[in-house]
Amino acid sequence: MTILFGILYSCPAGKRLPDYPVKGFDHLSPKEKFDFVDEIEKEELLSLLNYHYKCSKER
Repeated sequence: MTILFGILYSCPAGKRLPDYPVKGFDHLSPKEKFDFVDEIEKEELLSLLNYHYKCSKER
């Protein structure tokens, strides 16, 4: 889950795309981001990581 916590903070490519699913979490505090990562459902986690992987490959 460490990678998800990292991408909640910033995009490795420098700027998030407008449709990036974690963009809606930018306003959360560090504790709220940690809580989200700690409580995320497996399906949602896999979806976010899959999106991140595909986006990283295309950039």
